[in-house]
Amino acid sequence: LVEGALELAGERTDTHFLAALLALDCGDVAAAEAGFRGCLARGPARSGVERSAAAGSWAAAYNLGVICEHTQRPEEAAALYRAALAAHPGDARSLAGLERLRGPLPPGPAIR
Repeated sequence: LVEGALELAGERTDTHFLAALLALDCGDVAAAEAGFRGCLARGPARSGVERSAAAGSWAAAYNLGVICEHTQRPEEAAALYRAALAAHPGDARSLAGLERLRGPLPPGPAIR
């Protein structure tokens, strides 16, 4: 299903963003990370076709921050949360991510 969507609308950053979200939901963290990095490389939409300019900007950076936080890369996570905040000031989820990184990570299962 995802491959078909990428074939039909692979030029759209938001299609890649949704594919990365689905990969994360299915537990394929490596594919999700690659997908979100690809979204950042594509950047925000420059046309009216995209549904979400955030897909190539702050939302991808935030999701990468979450992945880095849970795979024990706190410095990279913090940088990504800051990048998300630079593009979307006041984003509560990115602020919460930075706050979590100020102390020890809570115990619990890490994302694989």
